[in-house]
Amino acid sequence: QINGLLRAWEWSMTRRIAGHGGLICVSKTVAMATAGQLGLAPACLKVIPNGVDLEVFRADRRGEDPRVEWQLDPGTPLVYHVSRYLESKRIDDFMEAASIVTRRWKGIGPSPAFLNMGGGPAHLELFYEHKLSKYDRAVRIRLEGERLDLARLLPWGDVGVMASENEGCPNTILEYMAAGLPMAVTDIPPILELLRAGQDAL
Repeated sequence: QINGLLRAWEWSMTRRIAGHGGLICVSKTVAMATAGQLGLAPACLKVIPNGVDLEVFRADRRGEDPRVEWQLDPGTPLVYHVSRYLESKRIDDFMEAASIVTRRWKGIGPSPAFLNMGGGPAHLELFYEHKLSKYDRAVRIRLEGERLDLARLLPWGDVGVMASENEGCPNTILEYMAAGLPMAVTDIPPILELLRAGQDAL
């Protein structure tokens, strides 16, 4: 009941702010959803996408190869999924995809290692750890939790994945792009505002 009251208050304040100068939204998708939920005219909303610091997130490899830390063979492909532990991020889909790719792997050298980087609620961390325990040990999936050195790790990767079912303007996509990572992502509208399917990502 308290959460419901807070939500109602939040929407009321948002409508008042919009009426006195407009709202800033991070994507067209968010702007359309906000306008529909609050009954606002499009003129009340301005889209300013998120951005990343290109001095921090860049494509050059710095420091030690993280494969050393993770005790992986030098040629191991690294597949990254950067997301917090939230159900909407579909980490379980990432795990299942990792299992399928490992079973079908016919490349030269070791099969890929799949790493999820991002923290979140303890109960979801336990949920994903339990789910991970059910996969064959040949499927190399790691739950790395929050990594403060993400900007250093990304350029060492081979593929960046985003499996989310909804987003606003995902910083992860921008960080992958800045790091020069090829991407495999879900084709939801906020992502398609940033990427062209088949050209910028799969």
